[in-house]
Amino acid sequence: MLSSADMLAHVTPMAKRLSQSVTIYTNGDTSLPSTIKTKVHSSKVHFDTQKITSFALVNSGPSVKITFEDGSSKTEGFVVSHPNVAQAAPFAEQLGLETTPTGDIKVEVPMNETSVKGCFAFGDAATVMRSALQAMHMGGFAAIGMAMQLQHELDEKDEL
Repeated sequence: MLSSADMLAHVTPMAKRLSQSVTIYTNGDTSLPSTIKTKVHSSKVHFDTQKITSFALVNSGPSVKITFEDGSSKTEGFVVSHPNVAQAAPFAEQLGLETTPTGDIKVEVPMNETSVKGCFAFGDAATVMRSALQAMHMGGFAAIGMAMQLQHELDEKDEL
């Protein structure tokens, strides 16, 4: 279960290193296989377009039983997932911040300033790499960016 064809093209080769073959489950999206085939070139990648109703660990994992809408099921050794994520808080919309096609707040690297001057975003709200380490990294740069911007504003007013 992945959020986009581009992310699928990025993750599939990593999954292939861990398995003899990879099955991409599109959860009913019949157009996705043709989009992906232009990005992933392997005879070891297969597609299943059936609608999924549930996932369940087999004997406490790591194997996963996937059950489909028609009642059939398949067991896989592991599942790789990068689902779409929606912002839980309304801040981006309330502040009029520009967002990316994946719904993340768009920032200018490395200081992570948003489309609104003086507003910085970092962590899960502003990246597809959702991890504590990435959030700390982005937060550090945002703090530097804020401090630099405030110092520059004070200097312009000769208040520093």
